[in-house]
Amino acid sequence: LYLTTNDTRYIDTTLINGGGNSNVIQLSDGNLEIVGFTITDGNAATSGGGIRCLNTEAIIRNNIIRNNNAPSQDGQGGGISGFQSVLTIMNNVFYSNLASFGGAISLRESSGTIGKNIIHNNIGEGGGGGISCSENSTFVIANNNIYHNYAGIGGGGILCYGGANLLIINTNIFLNNTDQMFGIGGGYSSWTGSITTIVNSIIYSNIGGDIFDNSSNLDLHYCDIGDTLWPGIGNISVYPLFRNPDNGDFHLMAVACGDSADSPCIDMGDPNIIDSLLDCDWGLGTVRSNMGAFGGADSVQVGIDALPQNLPDNFITLQNYPNPFNASTVIKYNLPVRSYVNLEIFDILGRRVEMLFKG
Repeated sequence: LYLTTNDTRYIDTTLINGGGNSNVIQLSDGNLEIVGFTITDGNAATSGGGIRCLNTEAIIRNNIIRNNNAPSQDGQGGGISGFQSVLTIMNNVFYSNLASFGGAISLRESSGTIGKNIIHNNIGEGGGGGISCSENSTFVIANNNIYHNYAGIGGGGILCYGGANLLIINTNIFLNNTDQMFGIGGGYSSWTGSITTIVNSIIYSNIGGDIFDNSSNLDLHYCDIGDTLWPGIGNISVYPLFRNPDNGDFHLMAVACGDSADSPCIDMGDPNIIDSLLDCDWGLGTVRSNMGAFGGADSVQVGIDALPQNLPDNFITLQNYPNPFNASTVIKYNLPVRSYVNLEIFDILGRRVEMLFKG
């Protein structure tokens, strides 16, 4: 139904359930597209608990991929495993997936694009809590929010090794974690033979260090890095001022959008890249691009806000924006379950002014 209606509310009720016994979906030797499903409860012997791709060209977009496992000692890709494949992985939400390498996504001898995904609360028991990329894979990773993932040895957010080649652009890697005793590179970890360019990205507040580089082939510029002022053109080291990271909102704060301050990452990206949309839900850079997931040259605003994340624990009413406002403002709220809602406006004396929504 999502495919025919573009209504994202259908995605979390259109389930393919692996029953904890095997891969949920296995793709091989084809040209395929997976759109609009919740893919859950896969349990793979070796790789791809949610989706296993072998010698395949596939587009995987607008799905929720959760609670899948590839738990063996060398298990690859709790959510998605790609081997000798060309993959476009766009506008998905990954959470609560587990593998030895690549809790959400593992890529080997593959190429393609990973864009506008929300990747959080996944586990790579060996490495790569969010993404593991190896064995000469080549990928563009753009406009993703990667946060609260865990890796045992390194790369709580992203692990790159074995000749992989990555371009990471306009991506947030925030509050990921590695093992307190043995882990290195809580945010991003790269090893000998890998090549990585990171541009316009925010890598901050990751436990075990924001970046570990053992490759000697890391080019990092116009980025905000938390633990040090990293060498490279245009890099900064200052808290990015996300709008509401505790609730998964990684838009940059801006006074013009009703926030209390302006993020230091606005207008600090690569001067050769211009924010293609200028509004409070996308980029705010009037001179050049913003750092972070909601900025850059992608002119189509789809998906990164379009899918639900894991449900909030509480009923929450978020700050309206813009604030102050003249003709209109936006009020967002989160519900942990489907609920009957009254949205009412009161004045400063506690008198009800208007019933905005009831239903």
